[in-house]
Amino acid sequence: MWGVGTVFIVGVLGMVLAIPLMLIWQFKAPAFFRGQTLPKQRAHWITDEPTPQPEPAGHDES
Repeated sequence: MWGVGTVFIVGVLGMVLAIPLMLIWQFKAPAFFRGQTLPKQRAHWITDEPTPQPEPAGHDES
């Protein structure tokens, strides 16, 4: 299309749609852009320790 790749067109159209939506949403929900979306009473849910992962199924230790 006009010598321009499809990936480029999709990327540009994505930005053309995303930028105005982000600007509109910044006025609708400014707390999100300030990083204040997590309620204070749930702040204790966040830890610096990694979440333990379960053992893979069918893995015998014997």
